[in-house]
Amino acid sequence: VVAGWVSLGRASQRGNGILMLTLAVMASATSLQNAGWGPWAFIGTMAYPLVGILLGWLLLRWPRSRLQTRTQAWSVRIAFVVVPPLTAAWSLAWDPRWGGYTGMAWWPTVVHVRELENWLYNGTQVVEAILLIILVALMVTRIVQATRPERRELAPVAVAATAFAAFAVAEAIEAVTNTNISDVVNWTSNLAALAVPVAFLISVAVRRIQRALAVEALLDPGRLLSVDAVGRALSRILGDRHLALATWSAEREHYLLGDGSAAPDDPGTAHVVYVVSPADGTPVARVGVDPKLAGRTDFVEAVLRAAGIALDNARLQAELRAGQREAQQSLQRLDRAEATHQRMTRLLPGGLAERISSDPDAFTTTELLTVTVLMSDIRGYTAIAEATAPARLAAQLNDHRQAMNDAVLASGGTVMQYVGDAVMAVFGAPEPLDAHEARALAAAARMHANQDALNAIWAGEGLQPFGLGIGISTGQVAAAMLGSRDRVEYTVVGDTVNLAARLCDAARPAGSTVASAVTMSTGSAAGGYELLPALQVKGRASTVAAYRRPPAPGGPRPAAGKPTAAEGLIEAGRLGPDRIESSD
Repeated sequence: VVAGWVSLGRASQRGNGILMLTLAVMASATSLQNAGWGPWAFIGTMAYPLVGILLGWLLLRWPRSRLQTRTQAWSVRIAFVVVPPLTAAWSLAWDPRWGGYTGMAWWPTVVHVRELENWLYNGTQVVEAILLIILVALMVTRIVQATRPERRELAPVAVAATAFAAFAVAEAIEAVTNTNISDVVNWTSNLAALAVPVAFLISVAVRRIQRALAVEALLDPGRLLSVDAVGRALSRILGDRHLALATWSAEREHYLLGDGSAAPDDPGTAHVVYVVSPADGTPVARVGVDPKLAGRTDFVEAVLRAAGIALDNARLQAELRAGQREAQQSLQRLDRAEATHQRMTRLLPGGLAERISSDPDAFTTTELLTVTVLMSDIRGYTAIAEATAPARLAAQLNDHRQAMNDAVLASGGTVMQYVGDAVMAVFGAPEPLDAHEARALAAAARMHANQDALNAIWAGEGLQPFGLGIGISTGQVAAAMLGSRDRVEYTVVGDTVNLAARLCDAARPAGSTVASAVTMSTGSAAGGYELLPALQVKGRASTVAAYRRPPAPGGPRPAAGKPTAAEGLIEAGRLGPDRIESSD
């Protein structure tokens, strides 16, 4: 019953399932022979030979859905035509009292001739024995002619044939020797009857376990990370070392082998080809398996469905790894770009690195800008350098430049360059800046204040103080990237730059700031500036109007008579009447 019910769920075994359920009903009906009332004993007796015929029919067709040869078909037909009438004939000539039964019983005895009943019964037994021999011969023929893979499926048929042969031998011994070996007869007949359903249920259980294990092995995303890994798993699960796996490429509209080459359109006859595809019918892969697996359709199809999921997972894993590599490479490029930007920011004037990063062609041409240029240097620097160790002097210069840089940036300016002890800053370049004159004047005040704070610290360390001279000039300049083929830098050139250097030279004593009249005309909000007498500066035929803010009381008093850094640049020709070249 269980085997028949399970078989009904499989299209290829539905007919065998119906036959097994019928056998179960008929075998149960044979127990009616023991009924003591009504026609049930007669019905049970008639059902008994039908069980053997149905069982022979099942064995001859198993595991196919129909009989395979004409001999098999004719044998079954003859059995159905001959055995039931013979059984009915001897039953109608038999009286239960002849068997020793004395109770009340219903039996359709028609002829009370014991010799006739014996003759009919023995004739029926002979016919059944002949049919049994034919059945065993047909089963042996099937097994001998079957291929090796088919013989595994015919194992229950072989068991049943052996049981039937033992059953025939036992009946022959019982008939010849008049020995009661009914237990052996019953055991062999039951073994023959149970061989197919038990073997079927075992095979179903084994196949389900195999299928579950195979599907579980293919649905392990942490292990099958590539198409090759899926192919190896399929080969191992299906037991085919030469399994052919080709994945579908939508870009090339063709199946591809593991090395990326196109798979042949005709896979040949060495394999049975299955196409792996999801529910929407889109091809995923093509798998060629050993022909001996073609009969195990349910197992192969379950494995290939799981393989489709595994291949899709491998594809997603590959895309994810590619995305991670790309993201990692992008992050590395961003890190390199950030490091480059940081280096550019340190080497280029403030704001210039950002502008070049956003627009590499921003400084391919010269710009005319109206700016305010601030120039500062240290008074008496040469005398300080003579009295200070080089390493200590370098540290003081570094602190000085940091303080000056902070003051310029706080007012929105751009430090263009450091030349020795001189600092050059511009307000209004590389980007235009509102109120650049007032910003430059405020930056000058911050520069003096920051330097005074540094001087107070240095005094406690026994170091020479720095005294600043600052010159400020406003006017038009040309801004551009200037230099040679090997090295260029951003700078501003023009008379405004030269004038700022001259005014820086005039900013004496230390702590003074001198600004041009143009700067003061728009930045006059700055207090503490006084108009100077007309200045005669080097390189100019006419005098210059300028304003000076004197140093705070108690400022540093560096040695006199030494040329300033700005004056040195002018004398060297680097700050001329027309331009100033920047230097690192």
